Amino acid sequence: MSTQERRELKKPGIFPEWFSLRQKNLDVHEDKMQVIGEIPLCQDLRRRDRREIVNLFHVRNFSKNEIIFETDTPGMGMYIIVDGSVKIESPQENKNIVLAELNEGDFFGEMSLIDETPRSATATAQVATQAIVIFRTNLKDLMHRKPKLGLILLRRLASIIALRLRESNRLLTESRLREGKSGKD
Repeated sequence: MSTQERRELKKPGIFPEWFSLRQKNLDVHEDKMQVIGEIPLCQDLRRRDRREIVNLFHVRNFSKNEIIFETDTPGMGMYIIVDGSVKIESPQENKNIVLAELNEGDFFGEMSLIDETPRSATATAQVATQAIVIFRTNLKDLMHRKPKLGLILLRRLASIIALRLRESNRLLTESRLREGKSGKD
């Protein structure tokens, strides 16, 4: 589906993250269990806990250059790349700034599991890409059914976000230092 077609289809209550519901390779329960066990959010969970959450994750397939989500759209879930690559870009002054290029095993959109703030960037599949996604509503449901497991996942999510924030701060500091050095020349 082209970007223009997606924009035309946007209606209140229908979001890009719900498009592309085409299951292919990863429809086997054990395959999802393995992928989920390898991401930092779920690493080292007991097998029974992974079994509890495996059905919260949904398989999504995206075509080359397909937009996964756009800036300023409601954030509803976190994506984990099973196969393929994704570019994360932020629109700034009539151009897009590449924030990250992600590959198999990487994840993005994790802040949407915490709050309902609109997306701060656009994610686009660089090649045919398969991902699994967990939606905020599914995580909230788990927290009501299994509060202890939900708390473990939220603590891990907070650690991941803190780690990424520290890295962003480090990069910003380095950039500012370079700007300061170039200004003295």
